[in-house]
Amino acid sequence: MPAFFVLDRYCQERPDDECALHLFSLICERVGHYDLAVELITKAITILEAKYEESEDPAIERQFTIANTNLGRLRVANGDFDGAVESLETALGLIGDDDSTESRVLRTQSCFVTGLSKFKCGDLNGAMEPFRLALGSAGEDLTMVGHVSVFLAQALWSLGGDEAQESAKSQLLQWYVGGPPSYDEALNSHPVLVSARTLRTWKLSTY
Repeated sequence: MPAFFVLDRYCQERPDDECALHLFSLICERVGHYDLAVELITKAITILEAKYEESEDPAIERQFTIANTNLGRLRVANGDFDGAVESLETALGLIGDDDSTESRVLRTQSCFVTGLSKFKCGDLNGAMEPFRLALGSAGEDLTMVGHVSVFLAQALWSLGGDEAQESAKSQLLQWYVGGPPSYDEALNSHPVLVSARTLRTWKLSTY
């Protein structure tokens, strides 16, 4: 992969270029080199943090926020779920209530991956709120709504009990039909879309 080798050489020659380190980290993610990706983006974050302390430039702060969002995702891929939550909490704290398109995307991704981290740690109740926040922030992004809906349903089903499992099925049905019909109406209009066996055997895919 030419981009990998070019960026590897460039970063060796210019180890303080945070943009190159960040980009190389994303390339490493694409080819499955998660340890190296985490190492590179952590270096980029350290450089950005030092630069922001000197300048308090909002553009650098935004780069720092994006880098922490990506680090959270990489840590999940690497099995470091507690570290992922820490990075994502940093990102969410910096995003705050900003309602720009970019901030909504970052907020949605950060909440979603926080939910995944808690879910994979076995904290099913703790995963509920981040998933619901991600769903609310996703808006009309159908791809993101689909990802969040599936994992929210899986977490609900894993809680056990009739009420939680009915909620899981309802969540999937609402996403599938693209609106908020009642559960009975949706079930009468469509065959059962997912079984208990399917819900229990879903696997975490990288987002």
